[in-house]
Amino acid sequence: MKKRNNFYLHLMDTNPVRNFYAAVPDNFLSDSPLPSALVEALKIHGWQDPEGKVWWDPDFHLDPVLDEDGGVHLCVDTSEALAAMRFAERCQQARSLMKS
Repeated sequence: MKKRNNFYLHLMDTNPVRNFYAAVPDNFLSDSPLPSALVEALKIHGWQDPEGKVWWDPDFHLDPVLDEDGGVHLCVDTSEALAAMRFAERCQQARSLMKS
C-alpha cells in the first residue's frame, strides 16, 4: 500500500474541573477511523460531564500519532489552536505595515 503523508488536526475541548465527572465510555470513537493508540489515549486522559460531553485537562498534550497509512494525527486544545491562529493573524497585520 502506498503511504500517504496526510496531516490531520483534531481539536479537543479542555476543562480543568474534573470533580464528579465520569470516565469516558468504552465505546468512545469505537467506529472512528482514528488510530487505536490515539483513541485509547483520549479515553484514558478524558472524562465525561453529566451532559455527556467529553473533556480533557488543559495540561494534557498528546504526542502526534502516525497511522498505518502514514498519516499524522495531532490533537490540540481548541483554545491553543485559536490562540495560534490569532497570533498568526496579528503577525500578518504587523507585516502588512512594513514597507517593502
